Amino acid sequence: MNQSTRTKEELRTASDFVYYEYSMIIDMFQAFCNPQSYNCDDSIRNAILESFLIHARNIIEFMYNDKNSRKDDIAANDFTYKTKNWKEIRLPQSDFLNEQYKRAHKKLAHLTYYRQEDTGGWNLSKIKYEIDCCFKIFVENVSKDELGERWKDFDSKSKNDNTSEI
Repeated sequence: MNQSTRTKEELRTASDFVYYEYSMIIDMFQAFCNPQSYNCDDSIRNAILESFLIHARNIIEFMYNDKNSRKDDIAANDFTYKTKNWKEIRLPQSDFLNEQYKRAHKKLAHLTYYRQEDTGGWNLSKIKYEIDCCFKIFVENVSKDELGERWKDFDSKSKNDNTSEI
């Protein structure tokens, strides 16, 4: 199904999945930055890190998947195409964010030999900051009647997130 045939109800339902992905980025970032609050061992801390990265990967793909490679992929343009071209209003994808997407794809979503080659750490603050900047543009440009129930908490959740600045 292409984006022009999505109903408002389909978009509302899909938007709740988008909201979930973004809210998990906020929650996992806070958990990772405050491990003493969660009294967790290394395996739990790794799970929190991997959760952040998988949700970040999903939102990056949502915002920058111009190919819409699978018919059932949810993309930001699904919500803006009637009034605005998402590619024209979003921030360009930085080399950094593109590289982090590829790393998460290779290191977390698939079992690859790339894991042996890539031994670098993750700059979660920068990943989150760049996602926040682009996601803010999405929220400002989406029709509110295409957003589901979960979005009623968006303003309070994003205002309570004091982690968006590097």
